Amino acid sequence: MLSFDIVPVAQPARKLNYLSQLTVDTAHHVITDIKAYYTDGKDNQQLQDIVVRVQHRLHREGLAWENCAADTGYGSGENYAFLEDRNLKSFTPPHGTYKGCPDGFAHNETEDHYVCSQGKIIPFKKVFYETKNQTKRRNTAPRRKSVSTARYAARV
Repeated sequence: MLSFDIVPVAQPARKLNYLSQLTVDTAHHVITDIKAYYTDGKDNQQLQDIVVRVQHRLHREGLAWENCAADTGYGSGENYAFLEDRNLKSFTPPHGTYKGCPDGFAHNETEDHYVCSQGKIIPFKKVFYETKNQTKRRNTAPRRKSVSTARYAARV
């Protein structure tokens, strides 16, 4: 007869380093998608992949998708523009640091630009790519001294 003693060997703890993303049809409480991602990205970096995959699946089944609700972790200007381009209404609140329209500025919805308190138009100029997390950020105007509130334009 053989007997074995099981002796635990001290080994470093292992981390799974995955996060799962789950989408649910909130009207019918049905899971529509689930996928594991590496943890090297944030939730807002996964949203576009999720939307493309789920929209394709729902379209293939003849189902329409109109509204996308998510928590603040998925919110970003890039994602809001992406959802708008895909004809989805976003119900994702902005991140807690988002201030909205700066004081003294008004947003012209039809022409998509801001107007300062002195009546000057601050047009959309370009998209900046943040190298840290590979995301896009819109800047609406160069920093100028002639407009007293131009310092807020970089945050819009």
